[in-house]
Amino acid sequence: MSRAPRALALYPRAYRRAHGDEIAAHYADSTAGGSSVERWREEADLAGHALRMRLRLTSGHPLGRVLAVAAPYAATGAAAYAAMTFVLLVRRVVWFSSDYGPSGLSLGLLVAADLILIGAGAAVLGGRWSVARGLTLLGTAVLAVQYVAYGAYFLDGPSRLLSLVLSLALVLGCPPDTPPVGRRIRTAAGVLGIVTPLMLLAAVFLHALVLFVGIIASVVPVLILSIVLAVAGPRSASPGAYAAGIGLAVLPWLTYFVQILHWELDVAGLLVAMPATGAAVAWLRVRLAKGREGLTRG
Repeated sequence: MSRAPRALALYPRAYRRAHGDEIAAHYADSTAGGSSVERWREEADLAGHALRMRLRLTSGHPLGRVLAVAAPYAATGAAAYAAMTFVLLVRRVVWFSSDYGPSGLSLGLLVAADLILIGAGAAVLGGRWSVARGLTLLGTAVLAVQYVAYGAYFLDGPSRLLSLVLSLALVLGCPPDTPPVGRRIRTAAGVLGIVTPLMLLAAVFLHALVLFVGIIASVVPVLILSIVLAVAGPRSASPGAYAAGIGLAVLPWLTYFVQILHWELDVAGLLVAMPATGAAVAWLRVRLAKGREGLTRG
């Protein structure tokens, strides 16, 4: 008779009492005749699910629903910035001498990280959420290796790794049973992932000041997310969770603002005002819709 999985002990006591036998039976069926690698993999899956239960990161809890909203925008946001840095790295290699900027393995790691993150964004738009999760993790890991070994590239600065870690936390926090692959989400994420790098690259190629590029790197994506909140928030099943998810998706973009602008109060006020306005518009639309529904029933 197969033993119960060790990871079963990690579940909350009430959940373990209610579903422990079912989990043990599923584990026995999944690992019957399997190798030790398969058993360890199943144990890891159970441990991950148990951790989600304890942290309330499932689709049945409010935090899990909030992260399900934030995750696709976090992945496509990381891909958007990666697209910009990739184009600028290629431009540097083609137009400038090798003495300028990274070279050799450092350049290779940066390019690899950018391409992987761009692939993660493309996977979101294609509805391949499990692929997007894995590529976001891999791209972040590659950039972390580059940063530890060679230091931050001046276009990235230390803030990019922090931004990616925040994005990765949102992506991995999304409950696996609620993958964000709906058409509306993919459309909104696509707008964020395409418009943002185009605006950033336009500013760079027009030789805008670094300060101006830094403002665009924060204001443009936050503006897009605020508009998404105002338009799509009222249509969601839980407008409150949607607003909170968009608020979390904004956070990775604030790291660039902190690094380059050092908390200029006027820009800080703008970055707070935009999502607040989007939330206010979404709330007003929800109230008006409920009012119309009440009049119709009356």
